[in-house]
Amino acid sequence: MFAQNLEDIRPYVELTRPYLEFTAVAFGAVSGALHGKRRSFDFTGVVIIGIVSGLGGGLIRDVLIGRGPVLALRSPEMLIVAIVASLTGVLLFEPIMTRATRIYWVVDTLSLGLFAVAGLQRAQAASLAVTPSVLLGVVTCVGGGLVRDVLCRETPRVLLPGQPYTTIALFAGVVYMLALHALKLSPFTAEMLAISGAFGLRSIVAWRGWVVPVPPNLVARRQQRRHPPRAA
Repeated sequence: MFAQNLEDIRPYVELTRPYLEFTAVAFGAVSGALHGKRRSFDFTGVVIIGIVSGLGGGLIRDVLIGRGPVLALRSPEMLIVAIVASLTGVLLFEPIMTRATRIYWVVDTLSLGLFAVAGLQRAQAASLAVTPSVLLGVVTCVGGGLVRDVLCRETPRVLLPGQPYTTIALFAGVVYMLALHALKLSPFTAEMLAISGAFGLRSIVAWRGWVVPVPPNLVARRQQRRHPPRAA
């Protein structure tokens, strides 16, 4: 049965290593489960949010690629990984919830680079060009969190002012493509550079407190220049 499943998904993984996709799903599911616990969801709700966080980005990516059923449905092992990782996030991290914020940040940051590279590789396996491949890498990275926030009745974090989450995913994709095609490095080395680069960049962003600025109100600024406030 396992060999048959591998043959079914072979067209999807000809240019990828399955460990990367499974690792990304696992980290995403744990991150989602921790998010559910922080929202005080019940056991079932936490597991559902974990599964959605782990598989959501890949589901959106595979629908956009449009090459048959999505990978999560053609590979039952991936769904099992998401379920087990969600349960791990519920049970394993329960005794150390006092440090959940730091743990959540580390897991979420690692999943960021993993999802970006996994999505980009899947797009490359579908023979897409560089630009749409990088775009699908970003979609894979933010898609799970987007669906998670909608289910949690929150404004998706990627749409709110704050740290450049989407930009870091884009950075990871660009690093991977440059390392693989421009520098001719091995796929594994390119993966590690992209994942560590995303982790390092987000760490610097958090340390420096950088945020994505909101669009300026040009009309109000122009009116202020025309009618400056009078001195008291």
